[in-house]
This record gives sequence, C-alpha cells and structure tokens, in this order.
Amino acid sequence: MKRFLTTLLLLTVLSAMPVLAKREKGLSIGPIILGQSTGQVVATLGPPAERSRTQEEPATGEFVQTWSYPQHSLAIDISRSSEKEAFTVYRVRAGGRCKLKTFAGLNVGSFAAEVQGLARRFERDSEVEVTESEDGYTFLWVESNQMLRVSIAEGKISHLYIGPGPE
Repeated sequence: MKRFLTTLLLLTVLSAMPVLAKREKGLSIGPIILGQSTGQVVATLGPPAERSRTQEEPATGEFVQTWSYPQHSLAIDISRSSEKEAFTVYRVRAGGRCKLKTFAGLNVGSFAAEVQGLARRFERDSEVEVTESEDGYTFLWVESNQMLRVSIAEGKISHLYIGPGPE
C-alpha cells in the first residue's frame, strides 16, 4: 500500500509538470497576475501609495503608469495600447521585504537552489528558454514573450520581475 501511494504521488507530481510550464499566461507575483484589471489590483492590495504619470513607451507604443506599493516592496506597471482601452497589469517588480510568491513558489529571500531546481525542470521544455547569468535566471515563454526574471544576491533571491520579454 505504501509503495502504491508513493507511486501515485510521483505520477501526480510528474503529470503536473506540463501544467506548470503552461502557466505563462497567468504569470503572477502573489495575487497580482499579468493582464489583471486595475480594479482587481485595488481590490486585492488597496489603492497604490503613489502613481506615476502615464507615459508612452517608444519601443512598444504602450501607455504605462507605475503604481507603488512600498508596504509590499512592489512596483506594478499598468498599461494600455490606446486611450479607449482599460489599463491592465503589464509588469511587476518585487524586491526588498516582499513575501509574495510567484506561481512557481519563489519569493524574495528564497534560496538560489530553489531557482536552480526550477531551471532544471524547464531545461527540456522547448516552450521556455532558460538563461543563467551572473546575477540570476531568466525564464522566457517563447510563444507569448512573457518573462520571469529572478535576481540572486548572496545565495538568495533579491528581486523578481514578471512581464514582457525583450523586444
């Protein structure tokens, strides 16, 4: 019976691996998900402590505004393509004391070994490009051009980024 349960657990974990790789459309840090409405952000985190002016990004043509949540060590960029569209979550940066986790269970302060484990899980996935650098890892979902960037300092995660990959 014990062997059966162990095998069943192993099969369940292995069958969940492809699901993890498909989560790029829902990349998140805590309850904040790429593409989420600003209303959902405010309902979850409350109003931002500070909002930047809306500026057009020359590279993308997106109109972007940054919302700051210093109590969560979080900066959320919201964007829209035109004035007729609603703002949605475009990218999220976490640092400092942020304890919110990514969809993969990583958060600021997690050990580098956890990121290395995630990188190994994605090594054979043709839909995700994993790049290791001196200061961390980048996970790029090729088809959707969505990215998770994990910065590492002193053996621990120091910053997280989710949002569009390089143009």
